[in-house]
Amino acid sequence: MEGKYEGYPNYREGYDDQINEERLKKLLETDGAKKTVFTEKELRYLSLYDLHLLNGYYIAQSEENAAENLAEVRRELTFRRKKQAYFTKIGIEVRYALKFHKPSKDQRTLLSRVSLWEKRDRRPEEKDYPDDPRRLIRDWGNVSEHCLVEVARVEVLAEMLGLSDEVKRKLIIAAALHDSGKRNEVTAMKKAKARCEDVMYASEQADSRWEAMLIRHNVPEDIVHLAGSCGGHPHQLKETMEVLDKFEHNKKLTEHDLAFLIMHYVDDFTDGNKWVTESEWVMESEGEGNLINDVDRRMRANAKKELYKAPERDARIQATRPEFKEMNVWQAMAYVSHRIEETLTFLIQEPGREIEPLKIPEEVDKLIREKIDRVQLDQ
Repeated sequence: MEGKYEGYPNYREGYDDQINEERLKKLLETDGAKKTVFTEKELRYLSLYDLHLLNGYYIAQSEENAAENLAEVRRELTFRRKKQAYFTKIGIEVRYALKFHKPSKDQRTLLSRVSLWEKRDRRPEEKDYPDDPRRLIRDWGNVSEHCLVEVARVEVLAEMLGLSDEVKRKLIIAAALHDSGKRNEVTAMKKAKARCEDVMYASEQADSRWEAMLIRHNVPEDIVHLAGSCGGHPHQLKETMEVLDKFEHNKKLTEHDLAFLIMHYVDDFTDGNKWVTESEWVMESEGEGNLINDVDRRMRANAKKELYKAPERDARIQATRPEFKEMNVWQAMAYVSHRIEETLTFLIQEPGREIEPLKIPEEVDKLIREKIDRVQLDQ
């Protein structure tokens, strides 16, 4: 197995040969039998580090099954390395915004208390395998990954709509910032719930404080406005509908309007840092079928979360617009997002390029994959 780490020191760092051997044993043994073939689905769920180990195993072995599977392992490994390089480049491009994800030395700021990158000790049950040397973890680090995924997606939609470089730059900075205050928001919501107070009002207030902090740190107000377009608070849905009304009444949308719609929409269909799932027909009540996409899946999942159950906000949403009269907040958010899909589809369509509204998320991720495939890796 020596040599396969050459050029990839980060994947060996912190691991000794004994741990590598235990890792391989765990990966390659199932019910006492040696596993030599991994399905495409199984490979997607292995870490980049695991794939390096498997690549080394297959190089070292000459068993027939392993040889058959080697090409697939190497394809997935290459794609993962390209994906890592692609998102590293994105992270460098938005490093200005990522500084708001990190802890601040200024104890007077929110950043000093609710950083996304603050580390804590890993509990024994959180270790991947015995003797795991990675002691510290970031509970909220996945939020930064989520923001970078949204950066990639808003950039693709901005290119599809032909937005100027200036507005596209503001949009990707907004995407990198949009959840930088997430820990602050969730902390406020949990405190409000413990005190039997209005959870969603606490969320709105936390968002307002965070946006004010960004402006005090000289983030341009138009970027803060774009970052604040995400979510289902009454003022956010009201403003988004007002932009959509402009288009419906044949008024020209500004580039900032389009960026606002893109930011709101991408956040609605982005689940963590996952690739989108294909749209599908599902049977609803009374035997009726509906085509749904990740917008619908996210809203339905959020509606079941205890922290997000807030009848007070439903009543406020229903009073915002006639269209929302019989809706809860998650139904209203899905309605708004599907309206955005229809608008974007109309603006994107051109001869030889037709996209169904509910398939926009799939088209966006397809274009991101193509960008990743074009990444040139250092040899």
